[in-house]
Amino acid sequence: MRQNTTGRAALVISILSLVVTLGGASYAAVKIGTSDIKNNAVTSPKIDNNTVTGKDVKESSLKKVPSASKADTATKAGSATTAGSVNGMKLAKFVNNAVPAAPTPVFSGAGLTLRAACTAGYVRITATTSKNNSSIFSYLADLETDSILGHDFETETFDVGGIYNLSEDATDANTDPALITFEYDALDGSVVAGTLKTDFNCRASGAVMFG
Repeated sequence: MRQNTTGRAALVISILSLVVTLGGASYAAVKIGTSDIKNNAVTSPKIDNNTVTGKDVKESSLKKVPSASKADTATKAGSATTAGSVNGMKLAKFVNNAVPAAPTPVFSGAGLTLRAACTAGYVRITATTSKNNSSIFSYLADLETDSILGHDFETETFDVGGIYNLSEDATDANTDPALITFEYDALDGSVVAGTLKTDFNCRASGAVMFG
């Protein structure tokens, strides 16, 4: 009687297919290298979230985070430099160890410009505004005599063309050394506030917030 070998043949073929499949997977796991993968072939959907660690990334190849660019693209205002902002306020600084004799801008922003000038070795700092009806208040602390000299242009009295002297009533000795603290504001909501230092031999420096 003729035997039916069809089922056996099918079984053998199935077993062979399984062996080839498993063997092929093992071969692929061992033999596939970086040269076998096309450039740009591995895309984001093929990578599990939060699986690429810091040591797997070449940091020098990364581009700058857009919001971090402000740290490098500082702008100059006279000799002041600024970068970024917090709650709409920017921070500026200036350091000048050789203030010239002619009034020279050391800060400009939010409608206020500060200028420093050297007279006989002592610093004088003045302010002007580009916004009418502004105000500015300041005091100068003579650190050697512990005395304070105040000065102000009250609300809506500081106009374009006016000059405010942050060293008002100060003698040369008063500014050697001295700290000047001031605040300026305009009707449009602009605010500038800062602390400035003056010293003998025409040294000046300061930090200013504005916005």
